Amino acid sequence: MFETLVADYPHSGRSQWLMGDIYMTQGRTTEALAAYRAANPNLGAHYSLTTQIGRKLMGAGHLRGAEHLLRQVWMEQPEFGTAPALLGVIYSRMGEPESAEEALRAAIVLQPENRISRHLLASALSDQGRWAEAAVARRQVISMGEDVWQQWAWLAEFEIRAGNALAGAAAFDSARVRTGTPEELAQIDSMAAVLTGPSGGG
Repeated sequence: MFETLVADYPHSGRSQWLMGDIYMTQGRTTEALAAYRAANPNLGAHYSLTTQIGRKLMGAGHLRGAEHLLRQVWMEQPEFGTAPALLGVIYSRMGEPESAEEALRAAIVLQPENRISRHLLASALSDQGRWAEAAVARRQVISMGEDVWQQWAWLAEFEIRAGNALAGAAAFDSARVRTGTPEELAQIDSMAAVLTGPSGGG
């Protein structure tokens, strides 16, 4: 059916969109974007379609292309949270914590229940060495239902690096009681030993 659509109606919006998907799977990003734009010349005005393409680019590993597209639609329609949330993921993957923080804070205002954005914000703050703020953000993630040992272990690290040794020790205790295997417990104990040793917590 799709082959017939493309063959008989090569310039229709649906066939151009299909060609964009095909090009994307082949790694032909430039052709894919051209096909998407042919499918919808006013792509930027169609938020859900544009963010969908951004996701496709991200999935294909074309982070800069996705960044350009999503930042454009975010600037044009700042009242929606999907674009900044996706940009937060992109900047986190690219190791740009300041840009990640900017996008994630905007996304959280619009999508306060988005756990992924809050998780990434905590990481972006820690990557900037802002340990106390990172600890607050991590506690928010836990309070939203991510009550697992990994989250508590990250919180413990942030608290200790922020100079809150007692809060860090308590967080490590919370992590320990949530482990399910001896290997997980050993991982926590190893992490605690490093952070609370003579050179830890700095």
